[in-house]
Amino acid sequence: MSSAHLVIPLQGRLVEVPRAALASELARSGAIASLALVEAVVRAAPRPAAIARLVAAVRTAAPSTMTLTALVGLVRLDAVEAADEIAAVAPALPSPLGAAARAASRLLGGELTILCEELAADDLMAQRTPLLIC
Repeated sequence: MSSAHLVIPLQGRLVEVPRAALASELARSGAIASLALVEAVVRAAPRPAAIARLVAAVRTAAPSTMTLTALVGLVRLDAVEAADEIAAVAPALPSPLGAAARAASRLLGGELTILCEELAADDLMAQRTPLLIC
């Protein structure tokens, strides 16, 4: 492996991601092209660029694994600064991504009491939240 590639663990195996592909992905908007690139953004991109790219991916409201993985990435990065933006976009996301986004915004915003109350009242949110905190 050369320094031109990153090695990213993905679904139990190692995947090589070209650094040029990561740089290109950071310059894009919309949905992220692959799960490997989502993971590369979380693990290897500079924090501000990673957060901005992940938020842009969530903002697309695409019902996909990449969008959910972008939300998980924001939680992994403890992107407190993204909490309000994720909360604002959550209503536009299709179900169940909207529930996951609401949970992510509560986690990132430190609103754990409110999150617990919402989990008790919202079955869909209760189903999706463990994806974000495990």
